[in-house]
Amino acid sequence: MKIDLTGKCAIVTGGGTGIGRAISIGLAENGASVVVNYSRSKAEDTVAEITRMGGKACAAQADVTDEVQVISLVETAVTTFSGLDILVANAGGRTIDAPSADLTRDQWAEGIDLNCTSVFLRVKHAAPRLPDGSGRFRTHHPDIVNQRPVRGHSRNDYLCRRQGRA
Repeated sequence: MKIDLTGKCAIVTGGGTGIGRAISIGLAENGASVVVNYSRSKAEDTVAEITRMGGKACAAQADVTDEVQVISLVETAVTTFSGLDILVANAGGRTIDAPSADLTRDQWAEGIDLNCTSVFLRVKHAAPRLPDGSGRFRTHHPDIVNQRPVRGHSRNDYLCRRQGRA
C-alpha cells in the first residue's frame, strides 16, 4: 500500500536493524524524511539505502532510556527536517535472558526502563512537536506507533516484563 508521506518527518527508534530498518525504509519509500535512531548498532547502512533510493535520512545515536538523549533526538528531527510528524517507538527488547523469578531487582528495573519508561519518554517529548501540538500523552495518537515484538522461548515471562507486569 502506498501512502503519501511527502514532506513528513519520522523518527524510528531502533531504526538501524531488523524491524526498525524495514520501517525506516518503508517510510522513506512513501516519501517521509527519516531520523534513524540507534544506540549500539549502527544506522549508516539504513541511511545509505534510503539516500540511494532518493530519500532523505540521517542517523542519530541516542539511548532511549536517557531523557536528555531523547530530547536531543527529537530536536535532531525538528532541526534537520523542519518538524516532526511521526514517531515509531520501535527500540526495546530483552535485557537479560532469564525467567523473571531469576532476575535481580536491578535487572528487572533495566528491562522496565528499556521497554516501558523509554516509551513514555519518547512520547512525552515527541507529542508536543507533532502536528496538533497539544503535548497530551495519548496512546491512541495516530502518528505514534509503539512496536512490541515478541520473540524468545520464555514468551509469557517476556510479555509480562514487556508490558510492565509481574
